Amino acid sequence: EMVAATRDARRASITFRFQTGSDILDNRALRDVRRLAAFLRQPENRDAEVILLGFADAVGPYEQNRLLSGNRAASVVQQLALEGISRTRALAVSEELPVACNDTAEGRALNRRVEVWLR
Repeated sequence: EMVAATRDARRASITFRFQTGSDILDNRALRDVRRLAAFLRQPENRDAEVILLGFADAVGPYEQNRLLSGNRAASVVQQLALEGISRTRALAVSEELPVACNDTAEGRALNRRVEVWLR
């Protein structure tokens, strides 16, 4: 599903990070939402579709992590909507495709994220 969703899309450099078990955006993430919204308002980006992929670390049951990863992506969708950006799609990827090892606190922190893809 993720491969199909990101086909012909490019990964944006922005990544939203979350605390363990949380789908709440911190102050830095809220600033990043505003930066992303400003970028998307530029004339050359106005027609871009935003694909938000939510991820979790591997702590806890898979289904719980899938729900949490979807809630994380939905949090970013909601904040972008408040900024007037509505061409968004959220996808829960759960603990699939970690960017770091889930055996360490640092690795788990990197895996709790929402990636931004543009098409």
